[in-house]
Amino acid sequence: MGATYCLMGHFDKAAQHYRAALQLAPDDRDARLGQARAARGHGGYSTALNALNRLVQDDPGDIETLVELAHLHQRLRRSRARPALLHVLELDSARAEALDGLRSSTAARRVP
Repeated sequence: MGATYCLMGHFDKAAQHYRAALQLAPDDRDARLGQARAARGHGGYSTALNALNRLVQDDPGDIETLVELAHLHQRLRRSRARPALLHVLELDSARAEALDGLRSSTAARRVP
């Protein structure tokens, strides 16, 4: 249900559902990732960043989380975006999101 609310742009409702899910299963990776996405959606960038960093600590090879983290760095215009996207490509060269992110970060660097 939280994912549906995120897709609809109702990030506060999504966050409520993810909090409820995490009360039942505190280690549920999907609920933790969803909670980070909901936080990012309503502008809670530091909350999202902290949650994503914790997920990466738990599973450094989780491609979906790494892509989310790279996109958040990109959104915040952090220099870590490009290395993060390159890391995703090292782990899974078929990730279109990472390729798209690299293209847009390279184009953004070229704009004066």
